[in-house]
Amino acid sequence: MRKETPPSTSSPELYVPTTMVVDAFPVEDGPGSSEPQSKVNEDSIAGILVGGIGLALARPRILIALISLSLLMPLVVALPAFQSADAHIAQVQAVPGGSDIQLPEIAPSWVFSEWQRKAPGELELAVQALPALLLLVSLLNLLICAGWMKVAVRDQRDHSLRLFLQGGGRFFFPFFRTWLIGLPFFALLTWIFWGTPMEWVFEKLLPDGDPELAASERTGRWLETIRSVFYLIALWKMEIILDLARASLVVGQRSSALLALIRGIGFFLRTPFPVFGMLLLAFALELLWVGGVEALRRGLDWPLWTLLLLLPLGRHVMRGARYCALARYYAMRTDDGVGAAEEDSRAGMPEMAF
Repeated sequence: MRKETPPSTSSPELYVPTTMVVDAFPVEDGPGSSEPQSKVNEDSIAGILVGGIGLALARPRILIALISLSLLMPLVVALPAFQSADAHIAQVQAVPGGSDIQLPEIAPSWVFSEWQRKAPGELELAVQALPALLLLVSLLNLLICAGWMKVAVRDQRDHSLRLFLQGGGRFFFPFFRTWLIGLPFFALLTWIFWGTPMEWVFEKLLPDGDPELAASERTGRWLETIRSVFYLIALWKMEIILDLARASLVVGQRSSALLALIRGIGFFLRTPFPVFGMLLLAFALELLWVGGVEALRRGLDWPLWTLLLLLPLGRHVMRGARYCALARYYAMRTDDGVGAAEEDSRAGMPEMAF
């Protein structure tokens, strides 16, 4: 009988190589994957706005440039008007027995009539310069909006004025196209509230559509107030949609103004209350700043020139906070995070220590 020997345990085991396919695993390697999306979406609109305020306050070089610009631009009209008033009104004496002339708080209407009679050409020139100045301010606001939105979606450690100007220059013309597209909508809203449609409504509610012929003066006044309030809300809503369209251009690194307007309308229809709430809070804080600064100046007896610095400061901080908050909120609620963190490959301004 043959005895079977068990297999030797010392014999080496055969090595079977295995291959792991790592590409099959989901990998989040986009620029926006450093912060969990669930945490981002839980941020409140107040937190986003406060973050925008902090972002604006952390960039004093941008604020100093904007405040200087806002102080210098009105001088185009203010200086000629002041020189003309100094030449033609400074020597005017009060009428015997009448009240003293106090400019600019209180002044009889004949003072300005006399000024207009003595210097008709100078006043006409100032009046003609105002529309051009307002148009220039509106276009500069596009550059400011683009600059703040670019700052909001880029590296938060970059505090330079150069980045702000790069963003303004990069997106000025796409923003200008959204501005042009918005003009017919603003004209349409004006026609609806002050043209034939609202006149037809007033004819149904009032005799001959005239508020002065209403049964009571209060009724006519309330109808006029309601129309004005709804008109302002409609204009504001249109401006919000345009700002959301501009945010989609910056966040997604796009250039089509028409598609951006469609995206802005869609985003506003999806999130009307958070957007309205965030912007209402921003305007409330701005009004609180204006009232607080004036009360502080009167209480501490500060000179009037302090308002020339403090009021533009609050205005530009809150404007920057609104634009930054809109851009960041749009980036959080959409899939455009990759475009938001993408570095511009185009040649920009030279590296300067602005």
